[in-house]
Amino acid sequence: MKYFITTSVDDRTVTWRQDIADPFVHHTIIIGWPVLLRGLFRRRLKVVVDLGGDAETIFQVMNLGQPETGDPTAHDGTTS
Repeated sequence: MKYFITTSVDDRTVTWRQDIADPFVHHTIIIGWPVLLRGLFRRRLKVVVDLGGDAETIFQVMNLGQPETGDPTAHDGTTS
């Protein structure tokens, strides 16, 4: 697949690189009672949803609005 999604709740991975067909996605996370209660006692519940893609996809997104070079591994020598 071209895109993937990784989800974690309180630094515990729920899904790892789950393939998705479209980056414009509605992702639902169902939090069970044990996790919800643990979050209430800590007064926080951190949910992280990370959307990623293969190397070609990342290259295309990072170069939006720039002229096409044709080589996804080519760069101008600058460091980021």
